[in-house]
Amino acid sequence: MKSYIKRLSDGSKLWEKILWWIIRLIQAGSIVYFLVIGNFQYALQAFGNLVGMFAWEIMMLFPERTFFRYIKSYVNTPLILGFFAASFGGVALNFYYSIPGYDSFLHIIGGGAFVWIGYEICTAMQLRDKKTCSVAIVLLCSLGLSMLFSNGWELFEFTFDQFFGGDSQHWSLELAIEAGSGVEKGIFDPHTPMRFALMDTMTDMVCNVAGAVIAYIGLRIKPFHHTGKNDVNKIIEKTAE
Repeated sequence: MKSYIKRLSDGSKLWEKILWWIIRLIQAGSIVYFLVIGNFQYALQAFGNLVGMFAWEIMMLFPERTFFRYIKSYVNTPLILGFFAASFGGVALNFYYSIPGYDSFLHIIGGGAFVWIGYEICTAMQLRDKKTCSVAIVLLCSLGLSMLFSNGWELFEFTFDQFFGGDSQHWSLELAIEAGSGVEKGIFDPHTPMRFALMDTMTDMVCNVAGAVIAYIGLRIKPFHHTGKNDVNKIIEKTAE
């Protein structure tokens, strides 16, 4: 336990810890709020997002031979902000229904962020295995991981809504009208409300791909782990000498 606590202390910066815990406490407050008003589905969804906010601490529990231990703490910050924007902003503050395009914007950002996270994972695998790899292959794998993560989230949303009565796909006609989104004026077709979930999922997937492609192009231009003094291939080659 002492070595684990030391890893957490030495592996992350003070400002990161402060930011993480402020957001986590706010998220925990939203869980309490949902429980008080009796919305147990939203409370469960918010709890799942809160667990996701501990991703880096969970990764540091793994043995040193796994690539998780090579993931830097700064990866946790965009993950926490993403969970917070999706859960607290989208659900607790009702932005999914009250702000047009909020969900699509998050998915574009998320698709790009997952390419970056995939890049960090691939680089961590290189460091663990002490193997050099072409940056083109690394980035192609990063793009694939983004598709897996972002579309995996869509599978979670579908499963959660179908089997646990949630509204993570945000197709509820009643909630949309209550938030003043304009569905009753024809922005969506109120005569086919069961298509809302399908439209949400397909729109999210398109946005995921768009964000991923943008991030992929950006990393092709500047693969920061494979250029200059941070070139992981050169670091591995020097270690092998």
